[in-house]
Amino acid sequence: MDDRHVKRYEDLAATLRGRIEDGTYPAGSELPTVQQMTTEHGVAVVTVQAALRTLRREGLVDSGQGRRSRVLAKRAIISHSASYLAQDGDGRQSLTWSQHMASLGMRGEQILGHVGEAPAPEDIAEHLDVAPGDPVMLRGRDMVADREVVELADSWYPLDIASGTGLAQRRLVRGGLLAVLAEHDLRAVEVEEIVTSPVPGPEVCERLRVTPDDRILRKLRVYYAAEGRPVAVDASTMRADRHELRYRLPVH
Repeated sequence: MDDRHVKRYEDLAATLRGRIEDGTYPAGSELPTVQQMTTEHGVAVVTVQAALRTLRREGLVDSGQGRRSRVLAKRAIISHSASYLAQDGDGRQSLTWSQHMASLGMRGEQILGHVGEAPAPEDIAEHLDVAPGDPVMLRGRDMVADREVVELADSWYPLDIASGTGLAQRRLVRGGLLAVLAEHDLRAVEVEEIVTSPVPGPEVCERLRVTPDDRILRKLRVYYAAEGRPVAVDASTMRADRHELRYRLPVH
């Protein structure tokens, strides 16, 4: 890449970054159009596009095909892993998504997607100890913060646990997985989390409003009951610019 082009788009990114930080472009506002920026700053379209990609990677703006870039609020969705495993006095999951978002000053909603039997993808099958393609129960959800989809949450369960319970019904389940396990006289005794940062595919790009150049996080949370039996897998695909995962672990 031409060094002059690199300096031009880095200089433009620095100018736009400064205007975001000083409030010229406040959170939620739209940036000028690409054409307006080429005229104002005397640069080419490719320079503006490269500068916007830089700001997207930094989590400062959100943009997509056919629409203007918008300044993002600088509020991270902070997830303390252990908080999702906490239980209330009845053994139910004590923290809901809307409560979590409210604690961060945001409005949280869940949009239910597919609920019902589905063939297990290879990575899910591996963790549920079934063969790829075997039927399992899937609950798909779009997790929304302040009217923006920030996470795609798919939960997968063995049929013998989920069938005939609230997990198989198209509604939110009070108490979540922990309550259903209690109905089966089961209890999650161990949880494993696996975090990766894959390249987003077309469906993820469309649903999370990101591009293949943007960073995402994929977290698999595998729940185990006694004797190592896997009872659920939560697969979360998250915008890396909006999420911060925190872990506090005992030292043995």
